[in-house]
Amino acid sequence: MKFYKFELEGKAVWGIEEGSYLAEIQGDMFSEFRKTGRIVEKDKAVIKAPTVNEIIIAVGANYMEHIKESRSIHVAPKDPVLFVKLPTAVIGHQDVIRLPKNVGRVDYEAEIAVMVKKDLADADEQEAKEAIFGVTCLNDVSARVIQEQDGQWIRAKNFKTFCPVGPCIETDADVNNLSFELRQNGVVKQKSNSKMMIFGIPQLISFISKHIPLRKGDLITTGTPEGIGPLSPGDTVEIEIEGVGILRNTVE
Repeated sequence: MKFYKFELEGKAVWGIEEGSYLAEIQGDMFSEFRKTGRIVEKDKAVIKAPTVNEIIIAVGANYMEHIKESRSIHVAPKDPVLFVKLPTAVIGHQDVIRLPKNVGRVDYEAEIAVMVKKDLADADEQEAKEAIFGVTCLNDVSARVIQEQDGQWIRAKNFKTFCPVGPCIETDADVNNLSFELRQNGVVKQKSNSKMMIFGIPQLISFISKHIPLRKGDLITTGTPEGIGPLSPGDTVEIEIEGVGILRNTVE
């Protein structure tokens, strides 16, 4: 099932995809909800970033081939490397990535993000797997020069508009075997599968829960594969996850 956040009569609401329409829901989308009877055409809807909680927990250096191309980390980490994407960076499908002035190269990074459906602390991998609600696309936009200069990542990855997310949360995806790619102006630049992760998604969720208590609705983004590259004004960037959909953003 695909859950969307979208505008309806000037307010952000949640709904489910039904053919070419989005149907508004009320209640707890993680357990019990009902349709209100209000619908909008999907092609005409203003799609919002499908977030519940404000901060997105992010994982770096989770694909070996990306580590080989990176200049900020050089060997596979012993444990997952964590940072955060802040709410002021989050934008949705069809929103514009705005490149800040005088920061040097800014890169795209295609990622699979996963949402949990319940509070979680000190969970083992089975508990973590059972807590997965669904997945979505995320672009971990990064100011590369600042990242290398600072030696840590929070400033470089949190300029305004540096976290496109969407278009929906898909609840039926197989997180252990999920293909995805990034296209820049129609050309494939990144292509991989969740099978290539150093730390698989249940393992990541378990690890994070042992250090940072997770809340129902939290999003965790799981790292980018090889093929990162610079963004330029006028670009169109698309991230597509198998069975989930396409997150599309332009660049200014």
